[in-house]
Amino acid sequence: MSAENTSARGVVFRPKQSRFLTIPQSPLSYWLRERFLELLSGAQIASMAIFTDGVAVRTRFLRLAWEVPNTKRWIPYAKGGEYERWAGGDRFAYDWEWDGSRIKTWVVSRYPADKLTLLVKNHDIGANWVSWSDVARGSIGARLVGPGYLIAHTGPAATSEKISLPSLAAILQSRAAATLLRGIAPTLHFTYRDVMRLPVPGTIQRDLDRLAKECVALKRLLIVLDPAERQFECVRSVALTLRETSIGRSDIKQAAASILHCLEAFCERSVFHSYGIADQDLASALDETGTPAGWYALVAGYDAIPPLPEGASVEAGLLAPLVGEPRAKLASDELANVERRLQSLYEAGPWAAPEADENADPSDDDGEESEEAVSGARIPIPAETFLEELSQKLEIHPISVYWLLRELREKDDVVCLPELRRFVSDHFSIMILRMLGHRWPRQVEAGEPIPEWADPAGIIAITEGTGRESLISRVRKRIAADFGTDRVSAIEREFEQIMSVSTSVSLETWLGRDFFRNHISQFRKRPIAWQLQSTPETSNGAGNGRGKRAKRKTRADRAPIFSCLIYYHRIDGQLLGTVRTQYAHPMRLRMETELRELERIDAKVRTPDQEDRRADLIVRVEELKDFEARLERVERDGFDSEALTRIASKEPLDKWTSPDGKKEHPRERDAFLAQEKRYDPDLNDGVRVNVVPLQKAGLLAADVLAAKDIDKAISDRADWRADERRWCRDGKLPRPGWWES
Repeated sequence: MSAENTSARGVVFRPKQSRFLTIPQSPLSYWLRERFLELLSGAQIASMAIFTDGVAVRTRFLRLAWEVPNTKRWIPYAKGGEYERWAGGDRFAYDWEWDGSRIKTWVVSRYPADKLTLLVKNHDIGANWVSWSDVARGSIGARLVGPGYLIAHTGPAATSEKISLPSLAAILQSRAAATLLRGIAPTLHFTYRDVMRLPVPGTIQRDLDRLAKECVALKRLLIVLDPAERQFECVRSVALTLRETSIGRSDIKQAAASILHCLEAFCERSVFHSYGIADQDLASALDETGTPAGWYALVAGYDAIPPLPEGASVEAGLLAPLVGEPRAKLASDELANVERRLQSLYEAGPWAAPEADENADPSDDDGEESEEAVSGARIPIPAETFLEELSQKLEIHPISVYWLLRELREKDDVVCLPELRRFVSDHFSIMILRMLGHRWPRQVEAGEPIPEWADPAGIIAITEGTGRESLISRVRKRIAADFGTDRVSAIEREFEQIMSVSTSVSLETWLGRDFFRNHISQFRKRPIAWQLQSTPETSNGAGNGRGKRAKRKTRADRAPIFSCLIYYHRIDGQLLGTVRTQYAHPMRLRMETELRELERIDAKVRTPDQEDRRADLIVRVEELKDFEARLERVERDGFDSEALTRIASKEPLDKWTSPDGKKEHPRERDAFLAQEKRYDPDLNDGVRVNVVPLQKAGLLAADVLAAKDIDKAISDRADWRADERRWCRDGKLPRPGWWES
């Protein structure tokens, strides 16, 4: 027994136990009202759609989209992940070369034959699907997945010929569906088997498909602005300042989000109507899942339809119902209070700590929170955008929130500093990645060439004195190209004002110290720009890369002597040698020449400045020698491991042990072991495997992997290569994946 909803506290619901027997699998959903029990007793949505849980996730065959070559071997993978509606989360790739031969062979070698069928069933990569994450705290974020995508076990999916997929997405992620699914699913994870039991809605309103299609289009306007999305568009749009550029980008996002959440609210209303859920039943569903942002009242005077960017529009007539929506007419003091609250929430940034309720009584906490959580008392559908979060906290329609925010920015110069910092960080991160030669999938598909100002070798020196143009110099040239030659100094000063927190952070300092850490985080510990430096700022592996990892003492008194960025997609067996011989070594030779000149001066007549410089040069030369030695060790022994030694002692020395299918294979075991130990990366192994030798040797400016994962990553490489050679011998694969086709 439980209270039926918050609007009827104290009313106890006592359903007959026999009522649950009318529901398939007889779930004890005692908190549901009679209308929901009726629906659950009827026809199931499995009668109008095909459901699948797709291919299981295996680290060996899974990568983030940006870390693998742009080849047919890797296809997009609808994995699930975070809660997102309509579109997004498109960040994964799966090894499906030769129709998934590797994963199928791997499964057969470890599991009974029938496991293979379960693993790869319904893997029709030519179909359209609606996919969702099965771990979204009792909510489905349904996303449309087009042809060419592989469905994941953790991102189950559905397709249908009886209902349009946009409409199916709208139904699955509705509050009506969430309420029903929470009543029948044993946990808050919604597997495909749970969703198959969702009731079939009644007559679907004609506008639902049109509304849902527009929601998809609007959501895509938002995700193309995220550099970590496959669909990211690298568009040049700048104003006179970083702040003005950020405001322009924010306005586009907020305008699109306000209309998106308005249309989502219409979708919710349509789905509730199709299920015949109204009045107290509707109130019960909203009490558990939260009110859609677009159901809140518009504020009179702040109710015009926001302008969308050029080329974007919403189908005529879909927003017509806004004319009849209620308007709240706020007195001047009420409006001022709303603006104060909005400003406070906006300045705090998205997903900041909730506001303290000044009227709340601390004694109201009766210790029943955990019991309510178990019974599913109230788990609101998550807010997906900052604008939606603001709308729900203020209980004001998102369109009105858009106009109120715009007014605050224009009249009072209000700014969301966390959002501004994120934009500025993204702006320069994108710039740096393009300097290294990176192109996003949309650029590749469009045939956009690598810009002439990108470094062809994918190596950019951060420190001065290498004889190559430094990163800060290159960045200043790009600032001049974007904002104007006369604006470079002003942009640098603005950057420092925006990004400084407790201490001043110049652009040059951020590039050399903070960029790499931010990049690691944004690209989910799979960075594609790697910062090498001679003096690590963090405690990394021992310099010799062997035995127990010793702590390296941080030298906080000065910057590293040498630091550079390298582009992951340019890494091969020669790149570290290039850094060593063409960047670090010439720098050391120049310092040694200067040191010899100083040492020719009699110690008795050296000036204090000369003596200080001599002492400094000795430290610098030794640091560079150590850096070069560590690079050389990685080149020679980077992939050494106990697993490799064990494999090399038994591996047949045949044509499959050739390093590339062209060179003759090793004739001696020592030669084979030396070949496999050498740092000769295969991009198909991903960042996790290829970055480890550098981290273990203490060559990175910041750790990418956790210490516990280092040895496993190197061992994995040896095991993977041994497996592929064996599969080739058995006729399961035509050639190893690291051989050129």
